[in-house]
Amino acid sequence: VLQSALQKASHENGETVIAANYAGASGIHFYNLLLQHLNITKGCPHSNCVSRDNAPDENGLSYRIKDYKTFNGNTVYSYKLDNGQFILNDGTFIMIEEYGPLISVDVNGYKKKPNKWGWDLFTFQLMNDGKLLPMGAEGTMFTDKNTYCSQTSTNAENGIACAYYAFTDENFWKELK
Repeated sequence: VLQSALQKASHENGETVIAANYAGASGIHFYNLLLQHLNITKGCPHSNCVSRDNAPDENGLSYRIKDYKTFNGNTVYSYKLDNGQFILNDGTFIMIEEYGPLISVDVNGYKKKPNKWGWDLFTFQLMNDGKLLPMGAEGTMFTDKNTYCSQTSTNAENGIACAYYAFTDENFWKELK
């Protein structure tokens, strides 16, 4: 669905939608691009679809998202999920991060558990060739499985790279605990 939306946007714009045109730019610009090409029920340009609390990270730059957890159940902070959000007609929940840009997808919607990276929340990265790759694939920002897709890692972004392993590791789903 996302790759199709990006292809439609590329066709409409007359050039391939690539990361270099959106990475670090206003996340709202990338959000608006996708908004035009997805069937949405609700759009939240300033990431207010899910609730955050007033517990900032150690740098005071990001806030805890109440409804989401890392791969092993720790707190998720908003800095990788906070530059626009959508709820699609089928209930899928999408969160945008401008740096990358990254697109995180909660496949069963934010109102349905477990709401954990690597369980029902998966992140993809738009690349400079216009491809949308599952995070963890070679060339994406987060590839180290031991840090970013491990039941034992305590990294704040643990689970962000699980999309690749969910697609390619035949034991991935069997090993979830």
